[in-house]
Amino acid sequence: MTKLREIPDHVLWLEFECGRDALPLPVSDAIEAGCATTDDVLARYRCRDCSAPVWQYRIVFQRPGDRSAVEGVSLPPGPPDL
Repeated sequence: MTKLREIPDHVLWLEFECGRDALPLPVSDAIEAGCATTDDVLARYRCRDCSAPVWQYRIVFQRPGDRSAVEGVSLPPGPPDL
């Protein structure tokens, strides 16, 4: 379990049990959504298409103000499902 407030400049890449492509989730967005730890993220986030739970995640550093970690990723409109 990782405390999100200790890694605010990172991105969590969520992979779902259904095998859908990984979803980039900036840690700052997860904190704003009320998650305090990676366990909270695992419990709350689901695949948008089929509601499959998170299978695994990766924590990737992102320099402050640099969105290149999620650049070019096509996300559906609207906030992540909680």
